[in-house]
Amino acid sequence: MDKVKSEEMCRVLNYRHQMAQQASRSSVELYTNLFFKDKKVKEAAYVIRILKNGFSVIIPTYGIEGIVYAHGTDTSFNGQSSTTQLIWENVTIKLFDKVKVLISIEEAGVAAAQRSKLKLVLTDPVIPGFSYDDSLDKTHHTSKKIKV
Repeated sequence: MDKVKSEEMCRVLNYRHQMAQQASRSSVELYTNLFFKDKKVKEAAYVIRILKNGFSVIIPTYGIEGIVYAHGTDTSFNGQSSTTQLIWENVTIKLFDKVKVLISIEEAGVAAAQRSKLKLVLTDPVIPGFSYDDSLDKTHHTSKKIKV
């Protein structure tokens, strides 16, 4: 085989593979957003990584990974953080701890470049200023799924 043709073929195959991966990820994100649109769902999650301003979780029920930020955004965090645990007042969250999170969709802003994204907020354990406050939800029910 010709070396130049082989290199070109490999370059094209790698490009197509990358584009297929990107399309697959975008499709999963789109259908996840459509599924959770206009819903608030509380679900069990497991801590898989500790960050400076929150922690990363995996939600086995839906196969979703996401970040739970302090105060629901990527703002600064006033607790103590290391690579294995997050300490806020008298609550410690460690790697592989089971927590409960509220899953919802954060609607896109006015700018066309922005898009809706999955938002995860801690519900249990309760940490003042960090966790979701059920008392703010007028339609709170004991069921797992909450329509808002």
